Amino acid sequence: MIVLYHFSDSFCSFKVRMVLAEKELDWKGKHIHLMRFENLRPS
Repeated sequence: MIVLYHFSDSFCSFKVRMVLAEKELDWKGKHIHLMRFENLRPS
């Protein structure tokens, strides 16, 4: 299974999600809020 770390307002992550859906691949999304700098915090 693919794990996609993404920000929902990002156009780039939107394109990746569209490709995953189009290819009917199993994936799990982990939302990261970039405006809260969650990408800079440890997991």
